[in-house]
Amino acid sequence: MVRRPIIVLRFSAEAWRKLREANDKVDEFTFAKEHSLLQSIKAPVTCLIVAGQSDKEKIYFGLITSLCTISTFDTKVKVKQAFKVQPGSKKELYELLIEEDFF
Repeated sequence: MVRRPIIVLRFSAEAWRKLREANDKVDEFTFAKEHSLLQSIKAPVTCLIVAGQSDKEKIYFGLITSLCTISTFDTKVKVKQAFKVQPGSKKELYELLIEEDFF
Protein backbone atom coordinates (compact mmCIF):
# COMPACT_ATOMS: atom_id res chain seq x y z
CA MET A 1 0.00 0.00 0.00
CA VAL A 2 1.36 3.40 -1.00
CA ARG A 3 0.58 6.25 1.39
CA ARG A 4 0.21 9.70 -0.08
CA PRO A 5 -0.98 12.90 1.51
CA ILE A 6 -3.97 14.92 0.44
CA ILE A 7 -2.65 18.10 -1.16
CA VAL A 8 -4.46 21.33 -0.29
CA LEU A 9 -4.64 23.81 -3.15
CA ARG A 10 -5.73 27.33 -2.27
CA PHE A 11 -6.95 29.79 -4.88
CA SER A 12 -7.69 33.43 -4.15
CA ALA A 13 -11.08 34.77 -5.18
CA GLU A 14 -9.45 36.56 -8.12
CA ALA A 15 -7.52 33.47 -9.30
CA TRP A 16 -10.67 31.32 -9.00
CA ARG A 17 -12.70 33.88 -10.97
CA LYS A 18 -10.09 33.82 -13.77
CA LEU A 19 -10.06 30.03 -13.80
CA ARG A 20 -13.87 29.98 -14.03
CA GLU A 21 -13.77 32.48 -16.91
CA ALA A 22 -11.25 30.32 -18.79
CA ASN A 23 -13.12 27.06 -18.10
CA ASP A 24 -16.87 26.98 -17.69
CA LYS A 25 -16.44 23.79 -15.66
CA VAL A 26 -13.88 23.23 -12.94
CA ASP A 27 -13.84 19.45 -13.14
CA GLU A 28 -10.58 19.59 -15.13
CA PHE A 29 -8.01 22.39 -15.27
CA THR A 30 -4.30 23.20 -15.24
CA PHE A 31 -2.22 25.85 -13.54
CA ALA A 32 1.47 26.59 -13.06
CA LYS A 33 3.53 27.11 -9.90
CA GLU A 34 7.22 27.35 -9.03
CA HIS A 35 9.09 24.04 -8.95
CA SER A 36 10.08 24.57 -5.32
CA LEU A 37 6.44 24.61 -4.19
CA LEU A 38 5.73 21.24 -5.82
CA GLN A 39 8.97 19.31 -5.38
CA SER A 40 7.58 16.90 -2.77
CA ILE A 41 4.39 16.06 -4.70
CA LYS A 42 4.15 12.90 -6.77
CA ALA A 43 1.21 12.37 -9.13
CA PRO A 44 -1.33 10.92 -9.03
CA VAL A 45 -2.46 12.33 -5.68
CA THR A 46 -5.77 13.53 -4.28
CA CYS A 47 -6.32 17.20 -3.58
CA LEU A 48 -8.65 19.41 -1.63
CA ILE A 49 -9.25 22.69 -3.47
CA VAL A 50 -10.19 25.73 -1.39
CA ALA A 51 -11.36 28.54 -3.64
CA GLY A 52 -12.28 32.11 -2.79
CA GLN A 53 -12.42 34.07 0.44
CA SER A 54 -13.56 32.62 3.75
CA ASP A 55 -17.03 34.16 3.65
CA LYS A 56 -17.72 32.85 0.12
CA GLU A 57 -15.29 29.98 -0.26
CA LYS A 58 -16.01 26.80 -2.14
CA ILE A 59 -14.41 23.43 -1.53
CA TYR A 60 -13.72 20.83 -4.20
CA PHE A 61 -12.11 17.40 -4.13
CA GLY A 62 -10.04 16.26 -7.11
CA LEU A 63 -7.06 14.35 -8.41
CA ILE A 64 -3.71 15.81 -9.47
CA THR A 65 -2.95 13.57 -12.42
CA SER A 66 0.29 15.06 -13.71
CA LEU A 67 3.12 17.44 -12.95
CA CYS A 68 5.16 18.62 -15.92
CA THR A 69 8.05 21.06 -16.23
CA ILE A 70 7.02 23.89 -18.55
CA SER A 71 9.84 26.37 -18.02
CA THR A 72 13.05 26.90 -16.11
CA PHE A 73 11.06 27.97 -13.06
CA ASP A 74 7.55 26.53 -13.38
CA THR A 75 5.69 23.24 -13.25
CA LYS A 76 2.27 22.65 -14.81
CA VAL A 77 -0.23 20.91 -12.54
CA LYS A 78 -3.18 19.08 -14.07
CA VAL A 79 -6.28 18.52 -11.93
CA LYS A 80 -9.00 16.12 -13.07
CA GLN A 81 -12.28 14.80 -11.75
CA ALA A 82 -12.78 17.75 -9.40
CA PHE A 83 -16.18 18.05 -7.80
CA LYS A 84 -17.76 20.33 -5.23
CA VAL A 85 -18.11 18.88 -1.75
CA GLN A 86 -20.55 19.48 1.06
CA PRO A 87 -20.11 20.95 3.57
CA GLY A 88 -18.82 23.78 1.47
CA SER A 89 -16.57 25.72 3.86
CA LYS A 90 -13.39 24.91 5.78
CA LYS A 91 -15.14 25.61 9.09
CA GLU A 92 -18.07 23.29 8.34
CA LEU A 93 -15.74 20.58 7.01
CA TYR A 94 -13.56 20.82 10.13
CA GLU A 95 -16.61 20.58 12.39
CA LEU A 96 -17.76 17.49 10.54
CA LEU A 97 -14.34 15.84 10.87
CA ILE A 98 -14.03 16.44 14.61
CA GLU A 99 -17.62 15.48 15.41
CA GLU A 100 -17.45 12.63 17.93
CA ASP A 101 -20.78 11.01 17.14
CA PHE A 102 -20.11 10.59 13.45
CA PHE A 103 -21.18 6.91 13.24
